[in-house]
Amino acid sequence: MTSKPIIPWIGGKSRLAKRILPLFPEHSCYVEPFAGGAALFFRKEPVDAEVLNDINGELVNLYRVVQHHLEEFVRQFKWALVSRDMYGWLNITRPETLTDVQRAARTIQGRMVISVNDIDAMRQAFAGLHLQTADITYTVGGAGRSSKTSELIITNYPT
Repeated sequence: MTSKPIIPWIGGKSRLAKRILPLFPEHSCYVEPFAGGAALFFRKEPVDAEVLNDINGELVNLYRVVQHHLEEFVRQFKWALVSRDMYGWLNITRPETLTDVQRAARTIQGRMVISVNDIDAMRQAFAGLHLQTADITYTVGGAGRSSKTSELIITNYPT
């Protein structure tokens, strides 16, 4: 299979996969009792019987939707326009009122890149994320009136 997990997961085995997979004995049934991001599952060769299990029902639903309703799942993101109000509504909507595909789409949290002024308040607000500094020169009104400053580039993944 050798693909990446659909979703990153705390305790995931992505970085250890190259060391762990060669330790697997020959087998015809593969079971992950605590699937999480299922990094090993997505990187190993398929076998006759494969079982993913997890205590998180939303995660199990995500895998089931990807397996059986991939086209509709992808369509959820084609023109996904979300405002702050809509995001709030999605967070408070009870899962049982959504379709399986809507629930699966809600489970996905993508990668983000934000650029803001490099000031202490922004560094504090985004502490815990990955921060990089970029020097930049802004020109306001032209005529040689430029000012050098720094932008803070923020990501929710290591770069």
